[in-house]
Amino acid sequence: MKIASHISNLLLKIVPFFQPSETNQVWLVGGSIRDILCEVNDITDLDLAVSFNPVEKCKKFANATNSGYVLLDEERHIVRIVYEDENKKSYTFDVSEFRANTIDNDLKLRDFTINAIAAPLFGENINLLKKNEINIYDPLNGTNDLKNKKINLCSPASFVDDPLRIMRAFRFAALFNAELSQEVINQISQSCKLLEKISGERIRDELFKVLGVKNSFKWLSLMSETKVLDIVFPELSQCRGVTQNEWHHLDVFNHTLLTFQNFEKLISLPTPHRWWKNFENYLNTNISGQRTYKQSFKLACLTHDLGKIPCKNVDSVTGKVTFHCHEMEGMRIVKEISERLKLSANELSF
Repeated sequence: MKIASHISNLLLKIVPFFQPSETNQVWLVGGSIRDILCEVNDITDLDLAVSFNPVEKCKKFANATNSGYVLLDEERHIVRIVYEDENKKSYTFDVSEFRANTIDNDLKLRDFTINAIAAPLFGENINLLKKNEINIYDPLNGTNDLKNKKINLCSPASFVDDPLRIMRAFRFAALFNAELSQEVINQISQSCKLLEKISGERIRDELFKVLGVKNSFKWLSLMSETKVLDIVFPELSQCRGVTQNEWHHLDVFNHTLLTFQNFEKLISLPTPHRWWKNFENYLNTNISGQRTYKQSFKLACLTHDLGKIPCKNVDSVTGKVTFHCHEMEGMRIVKEISERLKLSANELSF
C-alpha cells in the first residue's frame, strides 16, 4: 500500500542503521500502521519492532543525527528516539526487541488486533519503501476489524498480561467509534478487578481520552455495566441504590450518569447564543497538559454528588430525606480522587 513520502523518508533514515536482513528483521508495527490505514495526515510517532537488541544501533543513529535518546526499558530493550528534521519538526521512533521468537508471536502478545498489524522493512521491502510503499502483514486480521470498527483481543490473556488494556479498550472504542466484541466485554467483566493494581495516573490518561470524545456517555455506560466504573471510582459505586428525596426520580448513581449525559447533550446543541462559540473555545482550552476544561467538566459531573452518601439523613418522623452539607463533604472526596488520579492543582481548584 502507498504511504506518505515523509513517512518513507523518515524510515529510510533510520532503518539502514539496523542493517536489516532476514536475520536482522525490522518491522513497522502497531499504532503506526493503524494510523496509516486510517489515513491520518500528521503521523509523528513510528513504532519499530526488531528481532535483535536494538540499543547500540539506536545510540549510533541518535549520535549521527543529533537526536534525543532514551532507554525506556533496559530489560526488554525498548528505546525512544526523538528526531528533528530539517524543518525543525520532531518525530518519535519507539524501537523494541521482539517480545517472542517471531513477529507472529510478538503480534499475538499485543493488545488488540487493530494494533497488531505490521510491515516488513528488510530485504526487497527496502526497495518498495523507496517507492513510498509498504507490504502489510496481518495474521490476526486487524485490517478487517479496523474497517468494520471492531475491537478484538489478540489473545484471551491480554488483560491478564496488562490490566491497563481494559481502559485502552474503551479508549480505542471511543476514538474510533468502534464496538467492543462480546469476547472483549466478557473478558473485561471477568478481569476488571485487575485494574486495582494499576497506578492512578495511568488510568487517568486513558479515562480522559474517553472523556475527550463527543459521546463519552456511551462508553461510561458500558464501563458501568462491566463494573469498570466501580473500580475506577469506588466512591461512585457506593451511590448505587442510594435513594433521594421527592425532587429526584433516580438514585444518586443513576442521577449522576444522567447529569453526565445531559451535559454532553447541552454542549452538543447548535449554537443557541452569540456568545456560545466563546464558551466552546473555553471548553476546548487546555487546563493541564493535553487535558481540557471540557474533560474536567465531565469529571465534575461524575463526582458532583459523591458527598451525599455520608451526609444522607432520613427524618424518623416525616421520612424526609436530606443531604445537608453534602457539597462540603463532596469537596473532601473529590480531593482524594484528584490525588489518586494525580490531577494538577489547576484541575483540583477548577
